[in-house]
Amino acid sequence: MSQFCRPDADITQSGDWNPQPSNTALWDVMDEATPNDGDYAWHDSIIVGEYFSISIAPPGETPGSGGIGDVTFRIRAAKIDGAKNPQLRVRLFEGIEARGLFFCLPSTSTYTTYFSTNTGAISDFSDLRIEVYCSGIMGGGKAPDPAVSWAEVEVPDAIYYKLEGVSKDKDGNTLGSCHCFLCKDNQDNTCSYVAYDLSDGSGNYSFTGLLDNDAQYFVIAWKDNTPHVFDVTDHVLQPVVV
Repeated sequence: MSQFCRPDADITQSGDWNPQPSNTALWDVMDEATPNDGDYAWHDSIIVGEYFSISIAPPGETPGSGGIGDVTFRIRAAKIDGAKNPQLRVRLFEGIEARGLFFCLPSTSTYTTYFSTNTGAISDFSDLRIEVYCSGIMGGGKAPDPAVSWAEVEVPDAIYYKLEGVSKDKDGNTLGSCHCFLCKDNQDNTCSYVAYDLSDGSGNYSFTGLLDNDAQYFVIAWKDNTPHVFDVTDHVLQPVVV
């Protein structure tokens, strides 16, 4: 499964990029879930070096495992007037770092979806932007009027992990109905509380919805009794993908 991220603000532009209709922003004509070629950003008689840059809203959930997985970015583009054909360089940025690149050469008034897929490199999904840059002009005659009607970035879903176990007494016998606290070893002589579960009558406990499996987890458990029973697992528990 995937999450889809869409434009949410203009950043900068060079030249004379304009939204159509004119009473809105560039990003606002490109943010539909389903492409609508009736509104678009366009440039009259573009020359090499003119561009626009728009920010991309972050996904609702951070992709798991540090963003490992395919990230695809797309635009829809056309040439709405002119004899020459524009070459557009489209880049996906994370902050100041370019994370993906493709070129497109829209040559007719029919909008076409162009895209590229990269794997893994993105870690901060709150700082993405797409830049569309005119890198070349092909042919002769009147300068072209390129248009971009839609843009999106597709990122992986969040990956969730779970950790399961059985609460036992000091002799290794199953002990049900224990209070179980999942903690994370921060590797700096401190730990963080993560979640709570009450083991069932057979001692089974489970922690789900964990966002990483590269931490060192441990479980603290006790049972109210006379005397109270208390124990701690090793600090090396690793959850698995749900």
